[in-house]
Amino acid sequence: VSLMGTPWIVPAKSVEALRQSVVRPVPGGVSIGHPTITAGTHGVSLRFLGINAGLSNNHVLAAGSTFQQTRANIGDPIYQPGPHDGGRDVDIVGNLAWYNPIDVEGSNLIDAALWQPTTPDLMSEEVLDIGVPSGIGTANVGDIVQKSGRTTGLQSAEVIDINATISVNYGDFKADFHNQIITDIMGGPGDSGSAVFDMTGPNLVGLLFAGSNYVTVHNHIGNMLNAIGPVVNGGGAGGGAVQITAGAVLSTLLLSFGLG
Repeated sequence: VSLMGTPWIVPAKSVEALRQSVVRPVPGGVSIGHPTITAGTHGVSLRFLGINAGLSNNHVLAAGSTFQQTRANIGDPIYQPGPHDGGRDVDIVGNLAWYNPIDVEGSNLIDAALWQPTTPDLMSEEVLDIGVPSGIGTANVGDIVQKSGRTTGLQSAEVIDINATISVNYGDFKADFHNQIITDIMGGPGDSGSAVFDMTGPNLVGLLFAGSNYVTVHNHIGNMLNAIGPVVNGGGAGGGAVQITAGAVLSTLLLSFGLG
């Protein structure tokens, strides 16, 4: 599948007012963002993997920083809710901890970033309407997957491709992505950053980042772990090193994805 997607930078009104509001501790599925963007979705806390950080998109937490142009710095404040939903300095819940720069001149696998809460009690392990993740899974064609997002809330859809190549329009630049998950439409503007789960565990399988009027596009969680792994294991990667200690659960998962 080859298509033009959009990362939904201008959010729409949420189906649930709670998701655009101040929520403490911060669960997955609510508005969040870097001070210079509008608003996206906090995907999920990665504490179930031994990582004290929350996962969302680069274009949500790091303002769409690329290899060619840095738009955010490690340590920048993160608002919950995002600025479009009224977030301001009093709503700082943590800081940008890491991001994977988008390559405008090459091909990409993920649009991802991590934020760390200022204090542990500011981030919940729960994802609204889904619960606490139980593990990591993989998406296969024909699977039904679900996400909890800032704009459209809880939605599910069928996986129709797991190795798609797409071009994404970020507004002032475009970027190519390969090895992407495509589902029937299950999101809208402001849902970027939503974590995608299977219908059983719930097991984390991907991260929503773009879409069109017909389909929604997600990064594979395996590609995400491959990028995050070297950082939590002590080395710098992408947008900078993260002061995070990986637990035994994450170490096992990284081995399964060839990072041992």
